[in-house]
Amino acid sequence: TIEPYTASGAAERALSTEMLRSAFALNDSRYYSDAYAIGEDFAVLIYKGRIDPVIPEFEAVAAEVVTDYASSEKRRLFNESGATLQSQLETALAEGKTFAEAALPLDLTAQSYEPFKVSEIPEGLNASIAQQAIRLKAGSVSPMIQIGGIGTFIHLKSKEVPEISADDSDFAESRKFLSQLTAYLSANSLANELVVNGLPDEAAE
Repeated sequence: TIEPYTASGAAERALSTEMLRSAFALNDSRYYSDAYAIGEDFAVLIYKGRIDPVIPEFEAVAAEVVTDYASSEKRRLFNESGATLQSQLETALAEGKTFAEAALPLDLTAQSYEPFKVSEIPEGLNASIAQQAIRLKAGSVSPMIQIGGIGTFIHLKSKEVPEISADDSDFAESRKFLSQLTAYLSANSLANELVVNGLPDEAAE
């Protein structure tokens, strides 16, 4: 016997999610499911009935509703504040101020780092923030990033992409790998097209 469950709760059970969800297509006429593999055996669901959904009284869920709303509203206001601060930072930078000077009147704490390589993240700099910085254009300000309930802005002062010689061994190895990958994907795409559309007449003879 399986304890009653909801359609959304099927994925939380130990049994096959596909099998459990199939129960919602059963009724008094079709009261058994298809057979589903369970380990080395097979199982069939037997329909016993449905439990009508119950809408609880508001008083029973009032506290939860209020908490969810407050959390959602707090998140919305936090995001709106982040967008406003980003705009103010960008305006101040455009006026020629440094990031620290732009942050000060907004009650933000600025922290700077010496130039570093992607492979050598400075101590104390969150790795996630460093990865976000890589995607920024030089001189830009990121949207507010929330980490641990704290909002953080990134200002990338400058970015240099190192030149790689065609004779570099790593470059040659990467180019070889990409060439092989491209050839494989092209061949795989052609094979799929032949399967879907059928072989050409001359190839089929």
